[in-house]
Amino acid sequence: MADYIRVVDVPGSKLAFRLRGRQIRYLAIHPKKNAVIDRIELKKGPDQSAPIVMAVTVEVGDGS
Repeated sequence: MADYIRVVDVPGSKLAFRLRGRQIRYLAIHPKKNAVIDRIELKKGPDQSAPIVMAVTVEVGDGS
């Protein structure tokens, strides 16, 4: 995670674009197991941060 207020490199993610001087980052997670995923939980720690998720896109696999 990174603060949106300035561009900060986060390993495994890419800068998608800047929005009014703020950063929007892109992150893709590709599951390694061929198993059904029945839910996704977005969690944060006990600190004072306020994570912002702009979008979540789920792609249905081919079943193989």
